[in-house]
Amino acid sequence: LQSGDIIVFQCALPVAAPTSMAVEPAAGAASSDVPEHEPLLQIPQFFEHVKNRVVVHVHRLPPQHSHGQGVREKERAMEITMDKRWTYDQVTACVGKALGCDPLHVRLTMHNPYSDLPKPTPLKYRSVESLQEMLLSFQKTSDILFYETLDMPLPELESKKPLKVSWHTASTEEGRVVNLLLDKESTVAEALHALAKMVPPEAPGAGEASGASVMDVAGANGAGPRRLRMMEIFNHRIYKIFQDQEEIETINDQYWTIRAEELAPEELSQGPDDKLIHV
Repeated sequence: LQSGDIIVFQCALPVAAPTSMAVEPAAGAASSDVPEHEPLLQIPQFFEHVKNRVVVHVHRLPPQHSHGQGVREKERAMEITMDKRWTYDQVTACVGKALGCDPLHVRLTMHNPYSDLPKPTPLKYRSVESLQEMLLSFQKTSDILFYETLDMPLPELESKKPLKVSWHTASTEEGRVVNLLLDKESTVAEALHALAKMVPPEAPGAGEASGASVMDVAGANGAGPRRLRMMEIFNHRIYKIFQDQEEIETINDQYWTIRAEELAPEELSQGPDDKLIHV
């Protein structure tokens, strides 16, 4: 022993020891911020708990801005006491309890300590083993996590494919950007059918035309079929017109612009001697 060393001793435990206990919250702390844990009956258990205890600042995931504001300029974070050894399920259960929502509806995103911004890709369901992995980024430890609450359980969301479609009106102007959420096995025809329910018809009662790359969708109030098609665009140039039977899993909406539109009347009424030229 040397000067300054601390000797810790433990008295014999009573026979009827409690089976569970919870840490008492500090003054002014919310009860949901202090998680329950197993009773720390032995000195090594206590010091392991102290060593792995960490206060995590949990921010709501902010919108991604090009100018890249730091997270400390965002809204105030929740401060939740956690344990670095916690599993993914324990972390989401704690965050869900603090938010008052189902843990399966919580999606977490790691923090980049160098840019002070969220990482571009959120964590997948049970993709990390412990909280310590969530807080370690580029060999640097952070004390920040980001959360977002989802409309559906995260495992169900990950079984689907988001597809961002730029809907263009008859005047060829971009009307709106529609975000579809479809099963990964869905086809282009099913995507167009879902899109037709989200955008109003412009020219109901269009005539008939042939071509597998065009989808017939019932018009409003039974006015007639709408003819929609989906294309792959880059730098305002059409590179591909999708066939109805193609699966959306093969479509990359991050590199390409996915455009959808309703066929013009002149295309619907073209004869066998007419030829369509894209300009």
